[in-house]
Amino acid sequence: ESSTEAIKRWAESDEAFFGWAELRPKGDSHDVKVGGRDPGEVFRALGDEITRNSPLPSEPGTLGPFMGLPAEDCWLGLLPVDSLSARSVFWGALGLLPNIENLIPATRGDGSPSVEDPKIRFERLLQSRLYASERSCVKPGIIVIEELGNPEETVRKLRGILRKSDWIEYSGQEIWVLLEPPENVVPESLIRRIKEVLPEIRGGGTMGCTNGRDNAIEWMNRAREILRGGDALHIQIEEDC
Repeated sequence: ESSTEAIKRWAESDEAFFGWAELRPKGDSHDVKVGGRDPGEVFRALGDEITRNSPLPSEPGTLGPFMGLPAEDCWLGLLPVDSLSARSVFWGALGLLPNIENLIPATRGDGSPSVEDPKIRFERLLQSRLYASERSCVKPGIIVIEELGNPEETVRKLRGILRKSDWIEYSGQEIWVLLEPPENVVPESLIRRIKEVLPEIRGGGTMGCTNGRDNAIEWMNRAREILRGGDALHIQIEEDC
């Protein structure tokens, strides 16, 4: 999934936004495409800017009430419900995109598309969050789930439970979840919600590491160790590790 599609999906699912608009220059006008929870409101707001003949921003910025960025061959804008609160969230998320995209090489040395093992991708993302947590002193949490059946269906159910900021990857018989940030997550409550839709789930997780473990592989091995130690889902709080 491209960053453009991920931003659209975010605008469609988050109640902080009416939706999104794509504008593609076409002669003296624009090709327009809108989507989201209230495309009518998006179209009305966009019509005002088109009537004013407002130029499209060449950098991430605003277009009237919209905030957005150049994306591929268009300008992609999001229309917030509450401008002030949504803007801070949007610009914060936008600042993370280059870091996330840099985790995944776009091509191989010969120019062919690069397909990376999702487990390696998860490891690299976790490592980047561990580096970032050195400044905030808030470490992420992780869960590994044993999946012997249909991983796509399990991932779909997990996405309905987890927050939008949590990251999921699956590889082989393992599903990996990055909980970021986990400071307001109560393990017992999270486990209960997961078991409501996945009653036979078996997994292990770790949260709350404060020092001494800053290597992603060590974190993942610790989660596997917890998984092997039980026959259900268990998340370990580790105040000092």
